[in-house]
Amino acid sequence: YLLPVLLLAFAKADFTACNAVVVGGVFGYPSDTCVGSATTSTQFICQDDDTVDYVLYSSKNCAEGTATSNISDYCSGGTFCTAYCGNTGDCTIGTIDYYASTDCSGDLSYSIEWVLGICIEGTGTSAKLTCDGGAMVANAYTSSDCSGDAQTAPYPTDCTAGVKYSCEAGAATLKLFVAMIAVFIASLF
Repeated sequence: YLLPVLLLAFAKADFTACNAVVVGGVFGYPSDTCVGSATTSTQFICQDDDTVDYVLYSSKNCAEGTATSNISDYCSGGTFCTAYCGNTGDCTIGTIDYYASTDCSGDLSYSIEWVLGICIEGTGTSAKLTCDGGAMVANAYTSSDCSGDAQTAPYPTDCTAGVKYSCEAGAATLKLFVAMIAVFIASLF
C-alpha cells in the first residue's frame, strides 16, 4: 500500500453540497467543528455572511485551550480557500481514532476525520477513499480520474496497534488534520 503523496496535489472533490471549508481545492476541513492533533487544535467558524474565521488553540481540545491565533475571513481572496458555510448538506467522513494503548482499551488520545470521496488523480492511475457499511475502503483505479472498475481494499474496523478506522455516510460533522491525511493516503497503495 503506497500511493505517492505527490498525487495529493491533483485531488478533486465536489464539496458544493457539503458544509465544509476547502483549502487549496483539495482538503475538506470541518465547519464549526474542533479538529484536534496531539498538541493543538483548530476550528473554522462560519459567520452569518458565509465567511469563515480560522482559530488555532493551545490544546488538543478547543474547549480546553486558549485561542492563540484568530484569522477573520480566512478565505478572502478566493483561490486558496473556499467556504461552503451556507450549505446544509452533510459530507461522508472517515475517522482515525488514536488510543494511548495498543489494544484501544485506554483513553482516546485524539481523532482525525476528513471528507471521503476525494479523487486523487495521477498520470494513468487514481485513488479514492469511500465508506461501505462503516468501513473505509481504499479504491485504486487504472484511470486518471477515478472512473471505471476499482481494485478495493477495506481498512480494518477492529483495533490495530492502538488505531481504529471507521466512516459514516452523511455525517453531520467532519474533521481533518492535513499532515495526517497525507500520511494516511500514502499508506493506501
